[in-house]
Amino acid sequence: MELVLRKIIYSYKKYLVNLDRTQKFIDFDSRTIGNQDGSITVSVPKCWHFDHGVSRKALARMVILDELPFMFVEHEGFCDFCKTMYPDFVVPSRYTLTRDCYGIFIDKRKKLKSFFQKMSSRIYLTTDTWTSGKT
Repeated sequence: MELVLRKIIYSYKKYLVNLDRTQKFIDFDSRTIGNQDGSITVSVPKCWHFDHGVSRKALARMVILDELPFMFVEHEGFCDFCKTMYPDFVVPSRYTLTRDCYGIFIDKRKKLKSFFQKMSSRIYLTTDTWTSGKT
């Protein structure tokens, strides 16, 4: 009997390691839909799947927009928050986050260059610098 239980536990642990992390999850969207006859449907099931790349890009965008330090992702509170939101999310290191932010910068720079190349008019950029007499 004990040997059978050990085999079951071993096979269960083995199965958990090999789970497909791209599988879809069922979520119940609590929308209120009014039908023509006056009846209301409340719970609407929808399927979604977790995309690690999209989450990393959103994290890099958050760091850029909120002007957070790259070390922010290594704080214990943020890691606990991420594990609470989605336990399978692997929080990237600050070096990986730096590369992600640089990749976003390169993409935006390419889009900006192509935008200016397609314009028929010219743009002039000027700067004005001044110094105070007190400093």
